[in-house]
Amino acid sequence: MINIFKKVSPKRSLVISIAISICYFMVYYFHNTEFIRSYFEDKAFDTLLNPPIVSFLGYSSLQQSIDNAPNTIVLELDNKFLLQKNLIDENNESSYGYLFPRGELADLINKLDTKSHELNLKAVFLDYDLTYTLMPGGKEFSDDDKKLLQILSKNRNYKILIPITARQNIYYENLKNNPSIIPVSVSFSESSDGISRRLISNENNIPAASLSMYAIASNQKIKIKGDTLFVGAANFKKQDIIGNRIISKTILKNSGYYQSKWFNMDIVSASMLDNLDYGNAEIKYGTYLFTGAAYNYSNDILNTNVDNIFGIEAHANAFMTQCYLNGPLKPLPVTYAILLVFCLSFIFNYIFDFPNSFSPTAKKELIFSFTAVLIIMTGVMYGISYWLLYAQKLWFNWSVPLALFALFEGIDMIIKLITQYRYNKKQR
Repeated sequence: MINIFKKVSPKRSLVISIAISICYFMVYYFHNTEFIRSYFEDKAFDTLLNPPIVSFLGYSSLQQSIDNAPNTIVLELDNKFLLQKNLIDENNESSYGYLFPRGELADLINKLDTKSHELNLKAVFLDYDLTYTLMPGGKEFSDDDKKLLQILSKNRNYKILIPITARQNIYYENLKNNPSIIPVSVSFSESSDGISRRLISNENNIPAASLSMYAIASNQKIKIKGDTLFVGAANFKKQDIIGNRIISKTILKNSGYYQSKWFNMDIVSASMLDNLDYGNAEIKYGTYLFTGAAYNYSNDILNTNVDNIFGIEAHANAFMTQCYLNGPLKPLPVTYAILLVFCLSFIFNYIFDFPNSFSPTAKKELIFSFTAVLIIMTGVMYGISYWLLYAQKLWFNWSVPLALFALFEGIDMIIKLITQYRYNKKQR
């Protein structure tokens, strides 16, 4: 029987563990480099959001309930809504051009005004491009443009967030003095593999939509200094690949029934707006509504680390992430991280040893032992990282210490085998 549990020299285990810890320390401070980000940071984070793994673990975070969280609604202008409004035909082809009919947006906001008290509405993100008007040249206001501008110009007891996608925005130029209107940016950072994993905290000193929503929900002010955006004491650095991460969750859509894996977030077709009904307990902390395109053939789709989702759903996921984490995702403090890596490396290195012989039996034992140790250590590292993310809201990259452990154990194993080979050669 193969035995992989063999206590080895504490001194040797100590040396290897220190070497692994030093290398981890270097990786910890250089995680923003493209190589580490692509092959270790992003991939490790993705595995923690992978639905099959999460479902297998059965952890309660599968559907997080956020204490004191606001009620969040994603009101989707989907195929049902567009058919209801005769904006698409039976082949899902639209009857309008690039710009969504302004009259329909005006009617939608008017309906939200009438339901604002009932929903305890605090903020609405209108994810539609209002850079230009419907008229040729995009500067003169059509009747529908005037209707929408008039509706948006009203003072109301909730905020309306509108996207700014160009330096000049015809609508916002006419609305910037209205305290109910807040300009926001809408971009996400796309990695080299085409996956959007994090938000861009601000563009041209305009905060991201989800961060503006979070500031309103947490009753805090936004300040921008250089590349850093502050929401109260929380700071979001523009290039921070950890702090700007989004915990994306799958959205199940079957026969018109939409279910988010965020407990506090509902996805509803705009065709059902009149039927929205919530109890007082559900809207106690206010309702934050995201509305935008979610119809077939929409080009506003993001490839995330769990699924392809509509842009408006990505913004809502980002908002829920900030509510859940109460700010940006923070890494496990370096002292604790290095201590954890050192202890785990020492324990595994001390308990598990590998044969140092060239015999056929020893080779099989070597392969089995090395594989078994890596599988066990992967489970331990992954479990700790998963627990830290969902229970402590801290990021610990489980893949880096695992890769370093495999590297140094491999080097140590090769040295032992070479030493044994030379010893056997001298004995002949």
